[in-house]
Amino acid sequence: AEWWSQGVAIDGHLTPHLVYGRDILQLVKHLFGKPEFTNCMMYGPEEHYTDEAATERLYNKIHTGKWWARTQVDIGKGTVIPIVISTDKTTLTQFSGNHTAYPVYMTIGNIDKETRKKPSSGAWVLLGYLPTGKFDEDDMSDNAARKARARLFHASMRILLKPLIKAGKEGIHLVDSKGRTRLCFPVLAIYPSEKIRPGFIA
Repeated sequence: AEWWSQGVAIDGHLTPHLVYGRDILQLVKHLFGKPEFTNCMMYGPEEHYTDEAATERLYNKIHTGKWWARTQVDIGKGTVIPIVISTDKTTLTQFSGNHTAYPVYMTIGNIDKETRKKPSSGAWVLLGYLPTGKFDEDDMSDNAARKARARLFHASMRILLKPLIKAGKEGIHLVDSKGRTRLCFPVLAIYPSEKIRPGFIA
């Protein structure tokens, strides 16, 4: 997927911050159809139990949890593609114009958890870069700077994830790793940060 950049302006600050990204739907298409993942893909929710009498549910993977089951009911027929997002604020990249940003990675929950955990599997791909936002250098209080960074974060993430809004509601046709065409619904499922709230891109 090709790279693009877009300016993000925060109220009260004339200089826009740059978000760098790639088309998230193209990355989903790449991961969903990758032949290397043929034997480690899940296409629907499952109920696992700890005993033969099926009295106690086992929640150890994303497709065994309640979220996928509820989402499947909401969309009806079709394949749910749980979008998993991760950021790395410890790795900063310098861009032209003295802009610094940190990477945003993504994967899909259809890929088995054990495979996603292996760095060499290629299950995680680079989605984009979020601007750091040097608001502390401006004439503002710590609280105001914190709020400005939060607004920048949300505005930047909305840009990166915007294509999911329509695709998650109407569905898109994708070819899986076995060559079968499926009606898929990519939905934001996991973001390991307290900053993401329900309905973030709804």
